[in-house]
Amino acid sequence: FETTSLFGLSSQKETLSSSKMELFSPSTSLTKLYSSPTATTETTAMSSKERNDCQLSSLASSYVIRINEEKDGDEVWSLVPLKQSTGKGGEGAIAVKALQAYNEDEHLNGKTSTKLRCTTITDVSSSSASVSITVQNDKYKEEDADLISVLSRLMVQRGIDKLARKDQGVDTVHIILSEQMIKENDEKVNYTIKTTEMNKMEQAAILFASFLPASSSSIEWVEMVDASGSNMLGILPRILVHKLNLLHRGIGVVVLSDHDHQQHQTENVYVHRRTDTKRIFPSLYDMFVGGVSSAFEDSKLTAAREVAEEIGLSKGLQQQLEGGNDDAIDEKTQILSNELFKCVICTSYNRCVVTVFTYDCMENEKDSIKWQEEEVAWGGFVPYDVVEKSARLSIDRLKEGGKWPGTGMDEEEESEEVGDHNKLVEGSEEVWKKWDYVPDGLLVWEAWLRWKKSV
Repeated sequence: FETTSLFGLSSQKETLSSSKMELFSPSTSLTKLYSSPTATTETTAMSSKERNDCQLSSLASSYVIRINEEKDGDEVWSLVPLKQSTGKGGEGAIAVKALQAYNEDEHLNGKTSTKLRCTTITDVSSSSASVSITVQNDKYKEEDADLISVLSRLMVQRGIDKLARKDQGVDTVHIILSEQMIKENDEKVNYTIKTTEMNKMEQAAILFASFLPASSSSIEWVEMVDASGSNMLGILPRILVHKLNLLHRGIGVVVLSDHDHQQHQTENVYVHRRTDTKRIFPSLYDMFVGGVSSAFEDSKLTAAREVAEEIGLSKGLQQQLEGGNDDAIDEKTQILSNELFKCVICTSYNRCVVTVFTYDCMENEKDSIKWQEEEVAWGGFVPYDVVEKSARLSIDRLKEGGKWPGTGMDEEEESEEVGDHNKLVEGSEEVWKKWDYVPDGLLVWEAWLRWKKSV
């Protein structure tokens, strides 16, 4: 695997069209990260004006997606190929850098392999409209056919939303797709959307019906988002997010005990080891409870839900469901923190805008840790300095194996030697020195360390 991360502090309301996220570089100074993606297929030129007008950026498969709205109102998605990995930075590093190369001509290769155009036309007299998606350059790689088809359906959703914002009384939308976007069984799908009779989930179910097995009874819908995580580009089945490595929303929660809010000090962190039967990263350790946000789900609710599901701590979820919003929850008794920061992690298998929280564990008869045996082999509260040191050792091992293109920790950030914690787990002397962590969690951990240094 190849991984990297992008670190930034941003509010939930921040958008790329109005501001650019400040990023923590491998040193601790604030800089921008850029790259120079290189086309790997036949390309057409992207003009300087198109780059300067770029409003949103996202990631999909081997491309960075540039989203522009042209003067005629059409929205254009340009697929710019990511530079091929040379072994120095890895796929993740290249993806992060390309994602943040907004309008800087010198950091783009000026090429795009494919453009998708969304055109909306309204017929007020019949209360109907059409949303058409066309491919402006169809010389894309054959293996990208599903990607083009999926992106076109996300663009349709944005086209429908645009019509709704115009508030022209449209209740029927006819969908027109280019031949390249139609799958073999698409003739069975009714591409007429009754906007006043269907919610967004129902509309998406029609658009993605040809991608799903006939026996599908329960579909998990998630959002593809832009680099800020605040702009939803559309909803789609989770299975397609992972298949095409699309940028989506997720959460990471540090579960703490003996936590000092005022001093931002953390004495003990809950660490768990995955079972050896897990399909992904069996037997690896993690210092976060993580998960993917469902479509339209508030990130804080995702965090509360995941903590309850994964390790049985349910009081935070109860507070969220009963309180309804942060203002209704007494800050002194609030177990799950508000959003601390966001970071983007990119790997060759996962691209996610992660919102980070803390959860204060005060174990009692009403709220105690109960992990799922099929998910967790071991778990316990570990002194903070042990987590910091063991994470550093895990990163070092990945670096030595040529599998870690992340920023790593600066020399001055290295933790001091830890004390005697030999009795932590399983009776093995200094067993923590051999802990190998989930790479995604290590990336978020790097962001956590930089956040702690900034507060």
